[in-house]
Amino acid sequence: MQQIKTGWTLFRLFIHLLSGIFLAAILANGSLHPDSRIARLFCRWNRRLCGLFHIQHHTHGQANNQPTLYVANHISWFDIPAIGASLPVRFLSKQEVSHWPLIGWLARKVGTLFIQRGRKGAAEQSIYDITHALQQGDNVIIFPEGTTTDGKTIKKFHSRLFQAAINANADVQAIAITYPDENGIHPDAPYIDDMSMMDSVNKFIHGKNMQVEIYFLQTYKSRDYDRNTLSELCAQEIAARVEQHHNKT
Repeated sequence: MQQIKTGWTLFRLFIHLLSGIFLAAILANGSLHPDSRIARLFCRWNRRLCGLFHIQHHTHGQANNQPTLYVANHISWFDIPAIGASLPVRFLSKQEVSHWPLIGWLARKVGTLFIQRGRKGAAEQSIYDITHALQQGDNVIIFPEGTTTDGKTIKKFHSRLFQAAINANADVQAIAITYPDENGIHPDAPYIDDMSMMDSVNKFIHGKNMQVEIYFLQTYKSRDYDRNTLSELCAQEIAARVEQHHNKT
């Protein structure tokens, strides 16, 4: 029975991916301006993706109403469609994703920015790319932990990419992500250790009572802070929200 459910869901996901590629081919131009038609379709497509996994999606607070560098903790690959369901935003992803069949092409068309970790000058190039996107009027999100976690704690935030918000004179807003469960974080949510992408997808397909909650937290004027202070403030905001979530369970 599980094999039938997995096969049917994967088929529906493939059809949904093809629909995204079709829309991107017609409408996308590498940008994701919040007022554009492709931005509205982007959010709708991600909401539908959450629905295909039968994941309840909840948002709290209000997203900023001007071009913003969003900063979030990172638990799973599913963080991306979960945030994208509420907010038209360009993601910063590892360079390898751009070479994935179909998904890489789709990511490029909707304005995903890529960083080649470990390459000399990679951070400087990403700062330039993020700055340019913000100056164009797009939103950008980064995951300053640099990796996914178990969702129970926040790892050290790397502050370097916050410089892009300062360069663009853009706002910075913190976002906290949780996958609530009676014991804290839903055990099927974290994408960590040696787990493969397919293993994680299967967990999301078969996970019971899965939810994702997105908390839009404090917004900061980048011109008032240096990048280290911005990083510390966002990390504190997100850590406090995650701790509060665990105290409620």
